[in-house]
Amino acid sequence: MAVMIKSGLTVRDALDITADSMSGKFKKVIQRIKESVEAGNTLSDSLREYPKVFPPLFISAVYAGETSGSLEENLEHVAEQMRKEKELSAKIKGAMLYPIVVLAATFGLGLAISFFVLPQITPLFPDFRTPYF
Repeated sequence: MAVMIKSGLTVRDALDITADSMSGKFKKVIQRIKESVEAGNTLSDSLREYPKVFPPLFISAVYAGETSGSLEENLEHVAEQMRKEKELSAKIKGAMLYPIVVLAATFGLGLAISFFVLPQITPLFPDFRTPYF
């Protein structure tokens, strides 16, 4: 949206193009936001109706951009921040994958030893005839 608004499109037109490029539930949300903007509400007020879809940072940045006249710049900053958050989340998930695999392998190995190896070895212990301390 930042690029479309920066190129001179109105918020309504940018929302229309965004809705056309989306699919599923998000497309319906964008269409409802467009209808709300067409009815005279501000973009930030329209976004506030969907707190589960748009994070508070995004809504606040849109509101600040509307009041200061720098909506496209604020949208660019929010897009950059959301991209960084997504990259960080992917890195965290990748970093957590290795310990999970190691723990699962350790647990599986422990079960295999307990159920397959130990039952084969335990009959040998009485034959050693060692004194108990």
